[in-house]
Amino acid sequence: MRNLGYGHVLELRWFNILFLAVGIGMGIQMVKRSFPSKFNYMEGLKVGLSISLLAISAFASFVYLVALVDEGFMLKIIETQSTFRYLNPELLSLINLVEGSVLGLILTIIIMQFQQGSYVRRILNRIG
Repeated sequence: MRNLGYGHVLELRWFNILFLAVGIGMGIQMVKRSFPSKFNYMEGLKVGLSISLLAISAFASFVYLVALVDEGFMLKIIETQSTFRYLNPELLSLINLVEGSVLGLILTIIIMQFQQGSYVRRILNRIG
């Protein structure tokens, strides 16, 4: 991001929501198509949480490596975040992991509501 001139914009981490939502949605849809007789709400939650944990673990590992290599990155985060004065690369990765896991859980629950679809289809069938 620094090469594109957006290295100072820390809010771009929220752009990960889009990638995570698309990945979870595609994974749940693939499992739903592959195993339609076994697919239920709990299976969808398992798939969504597995995908989010895998993706967020990779992202947290990447952030950890960047924080180890680039000291300016860590200093910038410490300067802009007043609540984390004693931040180190390990704590930064743990924060990303927890935040991403909770976000993955929330996105999975939201996406599973749309995968069920029966309630929405009934309403649309009544209207049309």
